[in-house]
Formats: sequence, structure tokens, C-alpha cells
Amino acid sequence: MPELSPEVRAAMGRLVTDGMTIADKVRALYAAGYQKADIARFVERRYQQVYNVLDGPSRSGLSEGPAAPVPAAEEEENARDGGEPAATAASEHPAKWHWVEIRAGGRVDLPRDVLDALGARTGDRIQFSIDGNGVVTVRNRSAALKALQEEVARYVPEDVDLAAELIAERRTEAAREQGNG
Repeated sequence: MPELSPEVRAAMGRLVTDGMTIADKVRALYAAGYQKADIARFVERRYQQVYNVLDGPSRSGLSEGPAAPVPAAEEEENARDGGEPAATAASEHPAKWHWVEIRAGGRVDLPRDVLDALGARTGDRIQFSIDGNGVVTVRNRSAALKALQEEVARYVPEDVDLAAELIAERRTEAAREQGNG
């Protein structure tokens, strides 16, 4: 296995800091265009470990389902990276931010408290919507249904009862079928 030249090692060293985790160093060097094998040599890890950070299976070992608990070191890293914003005057409960890794095929594991807030369990379906500003909203089934009902209601006059109209139409059709039968 060829060694890294002192020039390459120095260039890679300028892209990373001592406070970065190995995974952060791997991601930074890969984003800068370095090959996985060279990154493995630089961080003194096996190629497979570099591959796992960039393309491999999730930390939990699951391809689907809820996220594994976040290790304490990672929680500290999120806080260092601005993971939780300070409380704002507009909200009694500040927003909680999460950073998740996008894996092969666009897969992500949602953090446990996000799943809990949605009331989502294994096998449930959730809805993602994107507004004109690129803001993504995630809803559980009941919230998605309510949003859909509100959207439809915008196009129906207040004095119209769609359910009553549908029932009347069905009764008319049933009476017509009985008369022809």
C-alpha cells in the first residue's frame, strides 16, 4: 500500500482540525475530492471504516425503522455544530434541530423524538410536503388528513354541504335503479 506523500498529507491536514471526529474528517476530506483509500491512510483507519462512514449501513445496522439512540459524543457534537437553537420569544418551547445522515438511496433514520412527536410507529406512513419556499413539512396521517380537508374547504362555499349532496345523489341513483329494475 503506497504511503501518502508529505505534500498530500500536509494538504489534507489543512482541511481538518484536532477537534473533529474521525467521521467528520472522513466526510470533509471526501468532500474535498480525496479518494477513500487515501483518506483511510490519512486517518489511519481501514478502508472499510471510511466506506461505512460515507456509503455504508446506518449506525444502527438497520436499513429501515426508527433511529438508534444517539451516542453522547454525537449529542455533544450536535450541540457544538448548533444542533439546538436558543429559545425565541415567539415560542415557549424552542424548536429542536436534528442533523441526520443521508445514506445510499436517500434513506434517513428519523430521530426517536421526531417519531414520537408524529405519533409514528414501525409500519406507519408519514407525509412530506414541500412549499414554494422549499420548506419541508412532515405530518402523521391524521394531521395530513386535516390539512387536506382544510385545503379542499377553501374551494367549497360555506353554504354547501358536500356530504348531504352526495347522499342525495346516491338516493336518486338508487331510486332510478329500482324503477328500472
